[in-house]
Amino acid sequence: WSASLMDSVVTSENLNDALRSVKTTVKFPNTEVGEKFSTISKLIATRKIRGVDVDTFHVVAPRFDTHADLEHAIQNLFIEINGALDAFAHEMKSINEWNNTVLIQVSDFARTL
Repeated sequence: WSASLMDSVVTSENLNDALRSVKTTVKFPNTEVGEKFSTISKLIATRKIRGVDVDTFHVVAPRFDTHADLEHAIQNLFIEINGALDAFAHEMKSINEWNNTVLIQVSDFARTL
């Protein structure tokens, strides 16, 4: 098991080094969703280094279960998501990955199931 552990540590360090070496061409919003899409952009940019042909990522945009000031809260959440998606699209285009990228948006309100 120690050899597996050491392999995992080395793989993790290599991924960390690869991610640190990537600089995005777009400034991502300083938001939770913006930071997630920035990281995904860097992972996509390093897919050849990582030996990956296809990646799948899952991003959750929290805080939609609002009960007070609904219109204002939702409007701010949409602004945050739109900013992150806009930066992501521009970054994918700048590294020639936009035509290889599929985005799927899903919404679920569990209490209605």
